[in-house]
Amino acid sequence: MLRRRRCFLRVRLTLPPADEERAVAACWDAGCLGVQTRSTATDRRRPRLTLEAYFPGRIRPPVLGARLATA
Repeated sequence: MLRRRRCFLRVRLTLPPADEERAVAACWDAGCLGVQTRSTATDRRRPRLTLEAYFPGRIRPPVLGARLATA
């Protein structure tokens, strides 16, 4: 029995921690399947987070970009 491989699109965003909640909400509104957040600060005075959001592979990248831009 052959199974179809599922593919996902990953969107990586780097932003200040104060914008995390709004960015995650925008990803969910755009059809996100899951989000991983990690600290990527290189300087304590400039904290940064990197969000990796995963979307179904059936969404075409231009459509996903438009959804994220309006969210």
